[in-house]
Parts: sequence; structure tokens; C-alpha cells
Amino acid sequence: MTATSDGLACGTGSAPAHHGEILQGVFRDGRGRLRRALVTLPYPERGSRATFYPDAASTEIFCPPGMNKTQRAAAISIDEFAGGHSPRVGGRIEVSSTVPRGIGMGSSTADVTAAIRAIAAYYGVTPSAQDVGRIAVRAECASDPIMVDDGVVLFAQRAGIVLETLGRRLPPLAVVGCVAVPDAGGIDTLALEPAAYSYADAETFAALLSVLRAAVAAGDTAGVGSVATASARISQRFLPNPALEFLLDVCRRGGGCGVQVAHSGTVAGIIFDPRQSDAEANVERCAARLEKAGLELTGVIRMRGRPAVVPAHLARCRMATVLPFDSCMEDIHDRDRARHHRADGGERPSLADWAGRALPARVGRGHRPRRASPGVRAGFGVRLHVVRRDRGIPWRARRTHLVLGCGEPREPHELHR
Repeated sequence: MTATSDGLACGTGSAPAHHGEILQGVFRDGRGRLRRALVTLPYPERGSRATFYPDAASTEIFCPPGMNKTQRAAAISIDEFAGGHSPRVGGRIEVSSTVPRGIGMGSSTADVTAAIRAIAAYYGVTPSAQDVGRIAVRAECASDPIMVDDGVVLFAQRAGIVLETLGRRLPPLAVVGCVAVPDAGGIDTLALEPAAYSYADAETFAALLSVLRAAVAAGDTAGVGSVATASARISQRFLPNPALEFLLDVCRRGGGCGVQVAHSGTVAGIIFDPRQSDAEANVERCAARLEKAGLELTGVIRMRGRPAVVPAHLARCRMATVLPFDSCMEDIHDRDRARHHRADGGERPSLADWAGRALPARVGRGHRPRRASPGVRAGFGVRLHVVRRDRGIPWRARRTHLVLGCGEPREPHELHR
């Protein structure tokens, strides 16, 4: 910690950027209320660093021009952290950043978070991620979860709270990032009209969250990619990205796992699994093709996570995630079968139920594999496949899998053996 000319110690803080979202939509909180929330793709190689130079003779906070959100965050932080033994002071905030502005990489939240941490460091306080998120939302109305550095979280960006922690880290990823709309100029997130999601959308987001939760737990990169692609397709209805279909084509031809976008920006990324033998070559070819198309690269984001645990016989399913379910408990089978297959033609389970624990009932003795409705497939590019294996042995010994993917299985006749 450095000091000013009058002997006051300075405070410093830093915060990483992100590269858009893996999933963004509306989700139910612990009380069942729908909240806007998101899961971001961290970009730790870029970020902001703030330094607070206190001035005991002033109560004003000065920031570089155009950094009103950072100024508000610093003022709120001083009010929060100042106490009897550490009185309120004014001063100057200086920020250095490697995050591009206005393209959906969390530049303002990185500045705000770094400033909050700088003020906290000056006062000798270590605020929790929850405290930083609360102050950030007060300063900029909507925030990203970059202050949460110990887990993958579903974050309510307009409330500044974590709705759910999905896991400690994302699976291994190599994401080739680019500015997908080069001529769009800067986008003001707060100026955008909030997406008008329907209740059907909320049900779809619940299913996607279930899949993402399982993919994070299993270290399944393809699962993360399929969820990101589905979320990007939904986002097309509210902030169309003219390059999305091109990016999806590059992904399919280049051996990628999916495409993620900034839902309130112009950056996008093609996701690869770095554990594949040809991953590095695919990443290089993808970057070259994006540059040839005139898209500016933002870099290659790399995440290191736990190894994937995916049944080998499902390796043929391109861009898919696998959720295993034990189907050997007769009481679960009977209960769920009675619930979903009533003789009186009971209601069809929701899409979220397909991704929940009731799924084993969907493939019982005498039932053929089922798929999601054509409308769901056409609307979101999502396909559900119920996979049965060991067809020749009794039901109690079988296992059932749910596969959520963005492409049809390469060999359906093999997949359903």
C-alpha cells in the first residue's frame, strides 16, 4: 500500500472482466419469485485496477471524466466503510483497465468493483462478495457477478445477490472470442429495454439451468456449450446478433461445443473442449476464419476445471450434455410412472420435469424413447433425447440418460441401442 504526500495511505483494488454470458434469463428464487439472473463467462486475463488517493481536507470524490458509476460506487463505499476510528475522507480515484468499453465485457462493473475494493482496502475492511454486489447495484443499477471469485453462480444482476452456486469452477474451456457486431458502437446496458420473457421462457430457462448445473458438476464442456447456444438463440428475439448463424456454422465445422454471446453487448465466443486431441488446431483455425470474416478477436479465454465423467458410448452425440439417472429403484419408477402416465391421460410434464429427477419414468417398460415437442426444438435449437442402454436386461438394471444438444446424434441407430 502506497501513501500520499501528506502521509495518508492509499488503497488499491482490482477486478476481472467477463466475456458475456453462458446463460441469461428469468429464474425462480428461494421464495418462488421470478428474477432476472445470469451466469457469466469469466475473463480473468482482462480487468480493471483502481487506486484511491485520500485527501483529508476534502469530502469530494473525483474520478476520470465519464466514470460516474465508479464515482458513485466510491462515495457509497466510503459511507459504508468509514467509522469512528476511520473518519470519512474525500479523494481521487484512478482506474487503469484492459477491458474494452460498451461491448458486453463488464467494463463498468470491473471499474466499480475495483473502486469498491480500493476504498475497502484504505479502511482496512474486507467486504464479502455479497456486500460488493449490493454496493455495485446501488451504483450502476445492474451488475455482473465478477466480484464472486470462488464459484460459478447464478446471479440476479438487478438485485446484486447470488441465487444459486452451481459449482466451484467451470469445466475446461477454450473460447475463441470476437466482436460479433463490429459496427454497432458502444451499447449502454441500462438503455436497453429489458427482455420481455414469457412464462414458457421461464420454464425453458429452468430446464437449461438444470442441464448447466449437471454439466458443471460433471466437468462436461459440451454441456456448457449446448446451454450457451440455447441461451444465445433465445436472446436473438430481444437483441438480434446478425453474426450468430455464421458463428454457429464455424462452430459446427470446426469441432466446437457451442456459441456464447453477450446478451446486452456485441461480443461472442465459440467454445471448444481443450481436452480433445485436435483442440488447439481447431482453435487456431477458428480464430483465422473469424479474422478472415472481418471480426475483431477479443482473445482466447481458457478455463481449467475438473475432468468430465461422460459415458463412453455417448461420445458420438455432438454438442450434447449427459445427465445420468439411476432407474433401478422400483418405488421411484412406480411413483413417477403413476404421476406422468395416468390411465386417465394426466397432464404432460413440463420441460423442466424432463431435466429433473422424474425423467426415469419417461422410459419405462414398453415405452419408446421420447423427444421434446417440435416447437421447442424449432424455437430454441434444443433437442432432448432419452437414451436407453442394455436393452436386453431387466428394467431394474437399466440406466437412463437425458441428452440435451444442439445437433442431432451422428448415429441415432447406435445411440439408441
